[in-house]
Amino acid sequence: MTIGEENLTTVIILDDHPLLRKGVSTVIDCVDPDIEVVQSGTLKECIELLELYKPNLIIADLNLPDSEGIDSVKTLTSITDIPVLVYSLKPETLVGPACFKHGAKAYVMKEASATNLETAIATLLDGGTWCSPELAAALVSGVQDQGSSGVEKLSERELEVFEDLGRGQSIKEIAFRLELSPKTIESHRDRIKTKLNINNSNDLIIKARDWLTG
Repeated sequence: MTIGEENLTTVIILDDHPLLRKGVSTVIDCVDPDIEVVQSGTLKECIELLELYKPNLIIADLNLPDSEGIDSVKTLTSITDIPVLVYSLKPETLVGPACFKHGAKAYVMKEASATNLETAIATLLDGGTWCSPELAAALVSGVQDQGSSGVEKLSERELEVFEDLGRGQSIKEIAFRLELSPKTIESHRDRIKTKLNINNSNDLIIKARDWLTG
């Protein structure tokens, strides 16, 4: 096959676990055995493959060696219009809304049945979007499930600060990266603590780390 061949449907699987990629490839084969599957283990490699293969769909995990949390979704949707299907272990009603907010077209949990993934792939290749009924209800109502911690209540800037805290960055480091004053970052941190009902900064950092690692 010629790389980037016209009329050839191509899907990139972005996940650092080879066995997982193999399983997803099997599901794609059930959708259409003629689909070309390209595998990538890092976000950097995936980006390099975009121009080579001009894929019709990207199936992406959220935790990668060079990207954590929803950063991979943000990056991919900022550089390409190719639909992104998030395939993750993270609870869908907790993380799914943020992924859709940043441009993902589908969210499928890895613990869900293969039928969900198969349906989502077919739907996105047909130009649609897909999510489970549970996530659809959360998106419509804005109400999270009992197990969620309110992360979806955070603004985009607050989510950035929250994730940076989870990566172990200091207030000064975050302020430098975002080109804001340390006092502004402290204000964001305090609002995050209020929204997540967390009393101290240590617990906030632990929560942020758990969010990133899923």
